[in-house]
Amino acid sequence: MVTNQFTIYTSSDPYGPGPVSGTSGSLINVLTACLVNGYGTGSFLKPAAGWTQPIPNSGSNTLSNSYACFTQGTGSGFTLFVNDFVNQSNKQEAWATGWESITSLCAGTGSLNVGGGLNQFPTPAQQLTQGRVVIRKSASSDSTPRLWILAADGATMYMWILTGDSTYNYYHWSFGDCFSLRGPADLWNCYIYGRYVDNTPSTQGSNDYTDLIMGTSNQLGYGWQGHYIARTGFGNNQSVQINRRGDTTFAVSQQSVTGWPNPLYGNLACPVIDGTYYICPLWVGEVTPSSWALRGRYRGLYYTQHPQTSFSDGQIISGSNDYAGKIFTVIRQSVQGSVWLLETSPTLEFN
Repeated sequence: MVTNQFTIYTSSDPYGPGPVSGTSGSLINVLTACLVNGYGTGSFLKPAAGWTQPIPNSGSNTLSNSYACFTQGTGSGFTLFVNDFVNQSNKQEAWATGWESITSLCAGTGSLNVGGGLNQFPTPAQQLTQGRVVIRKSASSDSTPRLWILAADGATMYMWILTGDSTYNYYHWSFGDCFSLRGPADLWNCYIYGRYVDNTPSTQGSNDYTDLIMGTSNQLGYGWQGHYIARTGFGNNQSVQINRRGDTTFAVSQQSVTGWPNPLYGNLACPVIDGTYYICPLWVGEVTPSSWALRGRYRGLYYTQHPQTSFSDGQIISGSNDYAGKIFTVIRQSVQGSVWLLETSPTLEFN
């Protein structure tokens, strides 16, 4: 059964794997420690999230060991493949792709490898030639330490990295199951999202959709580059695009960016008149060539429409009313200025 609380891992944890950097293998080391092995002892213990490596890697930073796979311990049971040795002039980024099942860590060609297996998402035809998304680790191709936060249970993981590209702004990516509105009958609710551009720090406009963003009202049915789910909710298609939707009722700031989307944040007074914050879930929209549908919600991931200046990084917010019993941790801020709220209480929804 899927657990109902994330374990929160950070680069500053005692006995942990430490920061990531612009070097080969640094991301794999962190993912292996958090998802598979766990670390620490006593009051500093951080248990593993319960994922497995069906094809083990040694965890070293050599070329032959800079590929790794991570299979969910619960939920869909699908596999994340990571290539942490990208053949470019720097090692600032890694590649990731999803597989319903994986058979090889080295089915691709050298540093262009995305592994091999059954039912890849995204497919090569859909995304960046090889079928993969981009994970930005660092603004520089060196061992400069970059701080990170990772939240995971057996089915879902989220990661935020302070890459150094801008002042105290997090880059974000995720892999795992969403909460499907179809319930347990949805066997394909595992998604992947990351950047869809290589080695481009800017996240303005159409360059990057991993920020907390929105489209205009007539763009509900647009799938976003770098955002894919394994199949439709009825399993009748492979790898379809998804997006991320929010409640835009209150004063969302339409900041000027190149093209769309716009950041999901606003000018709503903070707190509102009754002393509370306005907190919204993030919805998964599924987009096929002929239609779009509301698929579900991102588990434990919320946002607020108050200005990001109203919050501090790591701030704790206790839920009330509809969210009574829930605890949220602020992750401030995204590249375009939005604020994530991560549910850290044992109240996660799951199918």
